Formats: sequence, C-alpha cells, structure tokens
Amino acid sequence: MREERDIVSLNRQAWDRVADTYDGRSKVIVGGLFSEFLDSVTPGGRVLDVGSGTGEPYARTLVENGFDVLGIDVAPRMVEIARGRVPEAEFVELSMTEMEFRGEFDGVLAVFTMLLLDPPRFWDVSRRVAESLREGGVFYLVLNEPWKEGEDVDGDVFVEIMGEEMYSRGYTLDEVMGAFEPLGMERIGFHREVHVTEEFGEEHVVEFLFRKS
Repeated sequence: MREERDIVSLNRQAWDRVADTYDGRSKVIVGGLFSEFLDSVTPGGRVLDVGSGTGEPYARTLVENGFDVLGIDVAPRMVEIARGRVPEAEFVELSMTEMEFRGEFDGVLAVFTMLLLDPPRFWDVSRRVAESLREGGVFYLVLNEPWKEGEDVDGDVFVEIMGEEMYSRGYTLDEVMGAFEPLGMERIGFHREVHVTEEFGEEHVVEFLFRKS
C-alpha cells in the first residue's frame, strides 16, 4: 500500500536528483517572519538549518548576520552544493528523522522541510527540534497548509516536483500547534500568504515562530 512506502528514501533520492536544477532557483526568502527570527535569536548564536538544501538563501543570510550555522540535509548532492556555496557554514548529510541534538542551538529553522514528513514522523521530528534548542531558543517553521478547510490532506501526498516523485503533505494550524505546544514551545509569531513559483505552483504558506520555555 502507498502508506507503507519508505518516504525518507524516496525523498532523499528525489531531492538528490533535482539538486542541480534546484540550485539555480532557490535564492528567494519566502514570507515575512524570517527577519523576526534573525532578531529573536541570540546574536552570534548557534543555529541549526533543518533541510538546508543548497545553503541559499537561508544559511548564507544567517552567516552574513554573524550566526554559527550547522545545516543538515538528507540529500548528498544538496550538501555538496551547499559546502561550495556557503563555506562559512558547516553542512552534513543527515535526515531530520535521525538528528539527536540536546540543547545545542539558540535557533532552529525548517523551511518547507517538514512537509516531507508523514504525521507520525512530523510529531517525532517536532520533539527532536524542541530537544535541540536551548531554553529560550527560537524555532522558525515554514509549511504549506491545506487550500481549504476540510480538505483531505492525506489524499494526494505523492506528488511530482521538478520531474521527480516525492512525498509532500500540508499541515493545518491545529496540527502544528498540537505537535509543538505540549513540548513547551510557545508561539510568538504567525503569518500566512499565498506564494506562486514555477517549480511548486500556488502554495498556501504558513510561517510560525516558537520560543522554547
């Protein structure tokens, strides 16, 4: 059955194959809360970029603002490109489903990365994110939400992006809050907008800022 497919391996292979194409198109910062994230993290602090891709634009912007950046990505080619694009940051090949950091970071960001997770993995990675933060640390999360209320978010989760099949699922506000609030993560920012690109079409983007209490 489709639900039993290895979505981590599927997405690793897909993003590895599209890495060079994506590299030429990944320069735009989406949404309006990233600047607030920069202002909220301890100056010069350590920041974890979950699903860092090619390193641009987020890791690059972080290092330009004086942060100590570790980027992790499941796709080897993405990591290779990022090391060349942003040599001031550190990049390692690692799935977010396997990260085991404990109170090491002042800030964490996951920009569209957690869309690649089914609900059980989403809850698990939410815990891993919270555990990686120091007390008072800030998490910046960007996702897509369903286009309309009541939409079956699990009905069409295997999609084709840039010619490759991958898993991608939108999450509702209630689902996100249900995952992070029990972990002591206080929501301190929220923003919605519609974003349209050639690669991904029309996306209903939601941004969250959480602070670990």
